[in-house]
Amino acid sequence: MAQKKGGRLVYDIKNIETLKSIIFLLDGYRIHHYEEIGWVDRAVHRGDMGWRFRDDWGEIRGMLVDMATVPKSLLHVMKWADIQAALRLVGLIMSTIVILMVGITLFFFWGRQPGNVTLITTILSYLSVPLIGILILSFAGPLLIARKIDGELTKYREAHPEKFTRYVPRIREAVQTLIDSLVDAVKKGKGKPVKSPLGPDLIEEASGIYEDVANRILRRRKKQELKHIFNLFNTDYTRIRIDKAPTRLRRFYIVEPQL
Repeated sequence: MAQKKGGRLVYDIKNIETLKSIIFLLDGYRIHHYEEIGWVDRAVHRGDMGWRFRDDWGEIRGMLVDMATVPKSLLHVMKWADIQAALRLVGLIMSTIVILMVGITLFFFWGRQPGNVTLITTILSYLSVPLIGILILSFAGPLLIARKIDGELTKYREAHPEKFTRYVPRIREAVQTLIDSLVDAVKKGKGKPVKSPLGPDLIEEASGIYEDVANRILRRRKKQELKHIFNLFNTDYTRIRIDKAPTRLRRFYIVEPQL
């Protein structure tokens, strides 16, 4: 169990980035945004969340597994998820190829090698149509598949509300306790950022690389990031402040703890 502090239950957190990732994961289960939880097992075993959370994790984990278990009638949803991941990987590979070829073209252009520039532009002219088509498919496809998966899971949830309603209040309570623990950890000065156990996904990583390149070319200063921001799908919690609302491409809120 968590310990009481100032009338609130908090955990003795050791890794603040792990904490923020777990908050996002648990909150997502409230809206049936299911993710792999093996990394949480490893983080808890390492002691990132303190020994008190380890005592509670078994109960929480059981609820998550039960909620994410789908019947045989929904096994096709798993195949869609695999296709979604494959399309994201293809998008990353193709966008990297395009950036690389454009970079090589600029290198030869600035190096006054018109023969090589002509060769590269000829190759790009032949590949432009299929490349554009693949890029559109790899970026739009995962979004459409996500909507399809969400629709299937929503139908199943509405048909079997008893499987989920009993867990949602407990998960919300767990997330609130973790948010309180985050506030407590920040106040204690445990907020030095470390690498998240999840890390960025492939698209986020590529986007960050391209943004850094653009910033260097245009000599723009990188925006200062809030030190303790994290993500939430639901905002019915206390001690949080909303920084950014969801967009068409981003379904979650960007928030920070209210100290």
